[in-house]
Amino acid sequence: MNYDFRHAKYLEMVDMVKLREADIHDLKKFIAEGEKKLKLQKSLYEQVRADRNFFSKKHVQSRDEIAEMKQKFKIMKHQIEQLKEEIQMKEIQLINAHFTWVNFILCT
Repeated sequence: MNYDFRHAKYLEMVDMVKLREADIHDLKKFIAEGEKKLKLQKSLYEQVRADRNFFSKKHVQSRDEIAEMKQKFKIMKHQIEQLKEEIQMKEIQLINAHFTWVNFILCT
């Protein structure tokens, strides 16, 4: 009877070991899936980070270009104002020269 009890206990322990091995196998699968998901998340994170850095750099470049264009626009606006003043002065000189010529012709 002692042998039967020990044999039954042995078989029970063998079944328990098989169940534990099955649990270990399931946990290993679960861990492998988690590591796979983690690797994917890391990859996606790196891609987003690379995109952010790229667009941040483009944003800075665009701001610099806008600042440069504003400066050029300011310079061109000043040049246009100078040219307008020159045109007005030359028109006045032309009108004065015309009246001087007319007066010269009328006086002679």
